[in-house]
Amino acid sequence: MKLKLLVVMYNKKLIDNVTIKSAKLAEESFHDFEIIVWDNSTDSELHACNEKFAKEMSLTYLSDNENSKLSYIYNKITSEFQFDYLIISDDDSEYSEEYFDHLKKSLQNDPIVTIPRVYVTNKLRSPARMGLIVGKHLDSIVPGMHKNLIAITSGMVISSKLKGIMSPVFDENLSFYGVDTEFFLRLSEHNISVNVMDVDLVHEMSMHSESYKLTKKDLPNNFRYLNNKKATIYICNKKSYWRGILARVYYVLYEFLKIK
Repeated sequence: MKLKLLVVMYNKKLIDNVTIKSAKLAEESFHDFEIIVWDNSTDSELHACNEKFAKEMSLTYLSDNENSKLSYIYNKITSEFQFDYLIISDDDSEYSEEYFDHLKKSLQNDPIVTIPRVYVTNKLRSPARMGLIVGKHLDSIVPGMHKNLIAITSGMVISSKLKGIMSPVFDENLSFYGVDTEFFLRLSEHNISVNVMDVDLVHEMSMHSESYKLTKKDLPNNFRYLNNKKATIYICNKKSYWRGILARVYYVLYEFLKIK
């Protein structure tokens, strides 16, 4: 079984990265395992430092020397690399032996897509269900096969078989936010079930933590907020014209009613 793990870095030192250190645990369970680092950093000195460390650690290092779209990166890796399964990871996810043990057992059933449960500040944030405009959080979910879920991509595992079902695998009209949501909505359209592992990841969600700090004055100039807004409207438009209109109304009301 050929397993690869893709880590997308952004302005962080590879030598200090918890994801890289913890991902090495996979070597105990998977003999044919490779870590691919895509460096989205915008600092040239950091690039040089990260590339040197990657070479020393026998990691595959890639970069376009710019902050490339996640959808583009994911599609490039899925199309240009040979694998049986690919783990997609953020640069702040910490893996455990338990994660890889559960993954090895799960892959014996050859699922198309496998995800962990992801917790943020002790609350289940992934997987979730899609509401009319945005996702609806679940209180809990039992392990096993589920349909009509949405989830974040970090810790997600996709089978190479998916390349023959969805082409491209990720929608490059989206850059950062919404890439995961649109992906899972298309899985549902293809009637593909998602395997939820009985294992948890603790995760930082920058949009989640930052959104509470934004004031009304901040909204028009905040990249994360604007990118998430644009993605949500795009995804709703794909569903229907009227859902796209509702998404626009949703954001008008949110921005108008935000107190600070």
